[in-house]
Amino acid sequence: MTSTVRGEVESGLLGYINRMLDKGQISLYVPRGILFSQARARFKQLCSKIDANLRITNPKFAEAKRFYSEMARKPDQRLVDNMRQKGRASLMPSDVDLALLGEAARLAETEKTALVTNDVDFTSFEPDILRCFDVKVVNLRNMPSDETSVDRTLKKIELA
Repeated sequence: MTSTVRGEVESGLLGYINRMLDKGQISLYVPRGILFSQARARFKQLCSKIDANLRITNPKFAEAKRFYSEMARKPDQRLVDNMRQKGRASLMPSDVDLALLGEAARLAETEKTALVTNDVDFTSFEPDILRCFDVKVVNLRNMPSDETSVDRTLKKIELA
């Protein structure tokens, strides 16, 4: 896991927990701060079990930017939909998203690589990203929540 991925997960945890609590999808009565602390501790525990300090040399940032820029020239309707959904002024994904794709693309040159995400800037382009970068995009919304099913899903996509 790269520092870019780790940073995205850590920064997104609180927002995700708040959204789930606000929607009533987490029915536990636990103060948000405690729930967030527990989630963060579990994430740090996961990081201690894997290589959470992976360094990608020369990520393919320019290639990732070019990928989306070429689609923006048309413009591809998926980019327009994503821009509206995210409420941003640009068709282009954020620099962090471009960095994530660039890192994954570089890593895919030497090993099977997947982006597990619910970000529409990736999930809307699953087949295109696989074709251009050999990076499998796995939509987090389609992932099962129990550990056994997650293992089966990872084996199914040939990354385990």
